[in-house]
Amino acid sequence: MAPVDLEAAPLVELSAWLEGSPEDVPGAALEAAGEALRIAAGQDVGEAPGLYQAPRALETLTAAVKADLPAVSVAVAEAGDAGLARWLEALGSKAAAAQTRKDGAGLTVARSLCRVALALWWERVRARTEREAIQRWPGIPLPLVDSARVGAWGKPRAVDTPVHGRVLVDGAGTTLAALDVDRVPCVPADLLDKLEAWGRSGADLLGSLHAHRLLRWLIWEAHDRHQPGHAPILEVAGGWQALARAVGCRSNKADEKVRDVVCCLDAHRFNFPDGSAGRLLSLSYRPARGRGSRAVVSLTPGAPLLPGYVFQLRIPDRKVVPVLAELPPMVGRERDHGVVAELHWRVLVDMRRRCREMVGDVHGVDLGLPLSPRDWRGLADLARVPSRTLVEALQRWTRDGSDGPAFLRRVSQDRFTLASAHDGARRVLLHYGWKEARGSERGKRSARARGGTGPVRRRKGQR
Repeated sequence: MAPVDLEAAPLVELSAWLEGSPEDVPGAALEAAGEALRIAAGQDVGEAPGLYQAPRALETLTAAVKADLPAVSVAVAEAGDAGLARWLEALGSKAAAAQTRKDGAGLTVARSLCRVALALWWERVRARTEREAIQRWPGIPLPLVDSARVGAWGKPRAVDTPVHGRVLVDGAGTTLAALDVDRVPCVPADLLDKLEAWGRSGADLLGSLHAHRLLRWLIWEAHDRHQPGHAPILEVAGGWQALARAVGCRSNKADEKVRDVVCCLDAHRFNFPDGSAGRLLSLSYRPARGRGSRAVVSLTPGAPLLPGYVFQLRIPDRKVVPVLAELPPMVGRERDHGVVAELHWRVLVDMRRRCREMVGDVHGVDLGLPLSPRDWRGLADLARVPSRTLVEALQRWTRDGSDGPAFLRRVSQDRFTLASAHDGARRVLLHYGWKEARGSERGKRSARARGGTGPVRRRKGQR
């Protein structure tokens, strides 16, 4: 049988072609999926983080096209282009259905396959692929930052309460975590005294540079080793000194301080945004036994640090703050490095909260986030960064240096975006911004179609 020219074959030949040329179906589905992704990328606003270019997106969409072709063929065999239009309408693509009715008999098999693939992309496949793309970039759910201040602890203090015992609270008095009495026996004996006097000697470690480095390492490792349904166990042979080196801490007492941070997190239960409570990490320590053996630190990240946790939250709460692979260069005195690291984190959180302000026109121009001197001062006050250190940080973070690449790029006088070294995280932020802008615009169009400007506020007792 001679090969069918799908570009010229009319739609009515779709069923006969599927039955007569089954070996050609995978290639045609792949070509239709690729063309649909190119069209979708042009229709969308901006550029998602690898969403259209990723091989996984093409594979997933191609599989969906192949799976749905029998149903499409039946619909076409029964009613031609009207049947295809009804199938698209049932899928949810009303615009594609209307265009199909308009095009009528002029549709070819190739154009129809592309239209099917495009409809499947927008209505069925895109959300799944987007989820996978976002999961691949390490991040923290924004509600976790709000509820437990994860990544922006500042300098919490320990207080005794009559109901919950000893708890960690932030500067505003909000409870971050409670001491888990069941975990106290697991704390090394030489740390028990420190844990009992945590308010004086240990709580401030959560705001230290060591805590920031540990948290970043945990999140990146958890994402790299993630397998659905299984919490990865991060084992480091060589004890606390090897763990300190792995997370990037090089100070003389780094191993002791990293150990204290780990034990603090392991001994406290945090309140999570899904309503549950638990630890951000669980510790298991095996000391060296005998000649040639090495101590092993095993850390199991808590559920909120794993890639799929954000999808367990309500839809409005599914916001992720991207975590950079490396902390920006430190400035100022060594004792201020912890608050400088917190300032960098607060900038990332602010970019995530206001990412819609970074979005440009339909061509996806990155306008940067507007941060006036007053905004910077507010962020610095939250992070407890001295004015002199803030000025030094802004000067150092906007240029490359021998101690690391730039953290930020100045788009204009008071607008900043992430520098080229952090382009992956920048794309994630822009993707969220474009997504929020599209959602807002669709809401306005829906309101206009209803003849109003927004939701109608009903009086009390009115249905």
